[in-house]
Amino acid sequence: MRNRTTEAREALAATVQPLIQDYQFRPRRWINFYSRWDIFSGHLDFYDPPGTTFADNPKRIDNRKDPYATTLFAAHNEYWDSPCIFKALIDEITR
Repeated sequence: MRNRTTEAREALAATVQPLIQDYQFRPRRWINFYSRWDIFSGHLDFYDPPGTTFADNPKRIDNRKDPYATTLFAAHNEYWDSPCIFKALIDEITR
């Protein structure tokens, strides 16, 4: 039973996370960097499921795999040393 996600749990989680619940609360762009070696975060596709109207929303989450975050237990901090995050920041600032 502990391994199953209940509908009530998901509803409760959405009520306290306005960025997930309603696109009006999202920033203009939401870029999510992730690594399979990061035990704290990951790909956020389940907030904008493919094949739904959310998938075409301009405020959908832009998931990007960081190939430089590769150390188990340290990957979560390796994003800051990766050129990926800095390139994304520069691209947004100069946009």
